[in-house]
Amino acid sequence: MTQRASQTLQTDGTTGVSPEATTGVVDACPECESTDIATVSDDLHCRDCGFVIDERSVDQSLPSWTDSARRHYGPTSSTQHLQVGTCVGIETTDLRTDRLRRYNRRLRPADRTLHRGLRDLRGVCEELEIAKTTRERAAHLFRQSVSRGLLHGRTIEAFTAAAVFLAVREAGRPMTYDWIESVSLADTNEISGAYRLIARELGLQILPPEPNDFIPVLASAVDASRDVERVAENIVARSGEMGISVGKHPAGFAAAALYAASIQTDIEADQQTFADAAEVSTVTISRQWNTIQDKLELDKLVAE
Repeated sequence: MTQRASQTLQTDGTTGVSPEATTGVVDACPECESTDIATVSDDLHCRDCGFVIDERSVDQSLPSWTDSARRHYGPTSSTQHLQVGTCVGIETTDLRTDRLRRYNRRLRPADRTLHRGLRDLRGVCEELEIAKTTRERAAHLFRQSVSRGLLHGRTIEAFTAAAVFLAVREAGRPMTYDWIESVSLADTNEISGAYRLIARELGLQILPPEPNDFIPVLASAVDASRDVERVAENIVARSGEMGISVGKHPAGFAAAALYAASIQTDIEADQQTFADAAEVSTVTISRQWNTIQDKLELDKLVAE
């Protein structure tokens, strides 16, 4: 037995550390009673006799490990569920590999729905240029819908579009059913039905969009100047105070406000251009424009 090992033998008959070391305060060496104590690399030892009083300090704090019930071994985000699983190569043609490949394609109905829906959701988000955080929120909403069995008897495309619509509206971004329908295989009625079902079952409270939310997007789409955008914002704000825009199509009313602002600032404007940007008909633009003309004093709003 080496000298160091013999010096660290049990001094109290029960532990390998001296009683004084366990208290955290050591005044003297238990072997030679010297008070010349030193600490080197967390080892407490006597300078006179070399006795190791405390070898490595023990961390008395709470354990840093996580309970097994709280551990997560799957994907850390909803969109990563598209990458879950194995990939059996197609280069080999032996029977064993073919059997493994066939088993690999077999998924539960819920898993097949999730994979197909997330692929469709990814395509919708790419078409609309949705931000990554909003895309992840939409994928999470779709996963919750699948896990709760909300898709029984309904189309996957409607729920992916509704999940994107909900995520965008939660983020406070402008979005209409017409916009989401233009990049989805589902129609407006299916999307709105799935939207209401998800919102009700998941307890989501989404405020309806306001015309003012669409002003920046539509102004960018028609290349409107900042002066035109400012006048349109004044028109929409005044219309909201008077209750004129209540019950109106928000994107259509915002487009009509931009059209009115262009006319008032002596800029040539075409109703069809604004209608195409808002994805509404020219009849909608014309009606909202007539309402704005009749109810508001546009000259004062331009001067503000």
